[in-house]
Amino acid sequence: MKKLAVLTLFFVLLAGAARIAQLPPFDPVADNGKVVAVTSGHLGYVLPAFFGVTGPTGAQGAQGNAGDQGAVGPTGPTGAAGTNGVNGSTGPTGLVASVNAGSLVGVTGPTGAPYSIALGGGLNFTAVPSVERSALTGDVSASAGSNSVEVTGLQLMSLPVSPVTNGFLKLNGAATDWEEVAYGSSSNTVCQGNDSRLSDSRIPTGTAGGDLGGTYPSPTVVGIHETGGPTGLTVGSIPDGYYLQRSGTSIVGVNTDALIDLQYFGEYSDGDLTISSGTTTLARDMYYRDVTISSTAQIVMAGFAFRCRTLDLSNAPSGAIVANGSNGNNGSGTSGGSAVAASGNGFGWAGGSGGAQGLSQNQNGGSTTQINKRYGGLLGAGGNGGANDSGTAGGTVLSTTEVTGRGFLPLVTTQFPANTVTSGTVFTAGVATHSAGGGAGGRSGAGGGNGGGGGSSASSGYAVPIFCRTIVRGASTAANSIQANGGAGGNGANGTTSVNQGGGGGGGAGGAGGLIYLVYRYLSGSTAANALRANGGAGGNGGDAGGASAKGGQGGGGSGGGVIQLNNIASMTITRVIGSTGSTTSAAAGASGTVGGSGGTCSSDL
Repeated sequence: MKKLAVLTLFFVLLAGAARIAQLPPFDPVADNGKVVAVTSGHLGYVLPAFFGVTGPTGAQGAQGNAGDQGAVGPTGPTGAAGTNGVNGSTGPTGLVASVNAGSLVGVTGPTGAPYSIALGGGLNFTAVPSVERSALTGDVSASAGSNSVEVTGLQLMSLPVSPVTNGFLKLNGAATDWEEVAYGSSSNTVCQGNDSRLSDSRIPTGTAGGDLGGTYPSPTVVGIHETGGPTGLTVGSIPDGYYLQRSGTSIVGVNTDALIDLQYFGEYSDGDLTISSGTTTLARDMYYRDVTISSTAQIVMAGFAFRCRTLDLSNAPSGAIVANGSNGNNGSGTSGGSAVAASGNGFGWAGGSGGAQGLSQNQNGGSTTQINKRYGGLLGAGGNGGANDSGTAGGTVLSTTEVTGRGFLPLVTTQFPANTVTSGTVFTAGVATHSAGGGAGGRSGAGGGNGGGGGSSASSGYAVPIFCRTIVRGASTAANSIQANGGAGGNGANGTTSVNQGGGGGGGAGGAGGLIYLVYRYLSGSTAANALRANGGAGGNGGDAGGASAKGGQGGGGSGGGVIQLNNIASMTITRVIGSTGSTTSAAAGASGTVGGSGGTCSSDL
């Protein structure tokens, strides 16, 4: 029975499904739960009532198969053209038909079909079937097909339409067209190479250049060029009365003081000299910048000069700068003292040798012929030798003779001369014969007993030529800081006694004072008392006799003081101090030799 009931239900549902297909669509939401009467066999509307209320929606089933393709829609608009593809390679060249030179021309073939010809730029079709060149433009002009071409411009700028003869082209002021300028002598024309104006004399105009400034026709000189090089020197300020001097790359005016300074004091090429100890002996003329001497330091002039910008003597010791002569040598036994060489590289006078004793006649004191150098003190005479106990006189010395007298140096800028002074220079005053100052030998006794040898004379002081723009001195500057003193004469030897008694030897003469010669522009600081000295040397003492019956030797004479000359170039004044003469001594009255004479003095403040 259960099987029958199920089977019956199945067929009922099947019949209803066939009917449902003919019904309007069923809205499961709107029609859900409706209860309708079964009419016209609408089983679809009966089922809800039959089966009850619709349950919840089940899960979505699997997707069904795709339906058939719909109809093709209308064609859309044409898209933009794509880029051209790469050209294909050129095909091989076809064969060229050969033509024999004597071949006859064949008959004209039939006219071919019309062919399309693409013309390039500059080609035109003419009425007659042919091709010709088109018209030319730009800098040339020609009609189409014409062989006559006319140049009408340059660089796309027009040439003159009506050119003139004997001219040349130039751009106009706006640089838009060419225009022709004719030769001639009027405005807006140019001259030819044979134009007389190119060689005639005319006044220049315009701004000057190079070494000239201002404008023509009256330019000014603003510079010069070196002869041996390309350096241009600009002319600077030159006040009235000034001299020209190069300063770097300029020519400037310098006053006379600067020029004189350069002449007298040099260019300071030897740099500074600062010394506080030791001895600096000059070997040539020196051109210092600044010289400072202090403590125990000393400069020996040695016959040379030095120039400098500043000489600082504010703490200088005594003998800071010297040009002193050497002392004479003493007689020894019967031999006279040896001669002394000239001091200062030949500037000073040499000392004469002492005379030796002899049995029959003792030697006289030595003498030399000297050039009088117009400066320094007068030489003293050596002492005569003493007589023996028999009263026979000893040797004698030559007298001192001054031929021309002493002169003085002018203000000079040249190099100070050496001893080889010749006639014609400012230092020469002639030749004078002087005793060299050597003492004579004492007379020997007839039966024995030797006379003493004479002492030699000293050499004289020599020159101190100093050229310094500024000399600094003060209360601490020692006296005698600059010296040119003569040396002391040598002493005579004593006579001896054997049977008879010999006389004593004569003393040598002292050396003469030298020359201190200072040239300066400024003296700075306070006065230094007695800073300058050029004294003459004292004579040597005579030797004693060998006994009371003989005579002692005569002392040598002192030589005169020298000369100090101060030359102030700022005021152009010269101040001279002349030394006094030395003293002489008388012959010995007894056995004791006499004391040598004192030297003359010459000193000055600074």
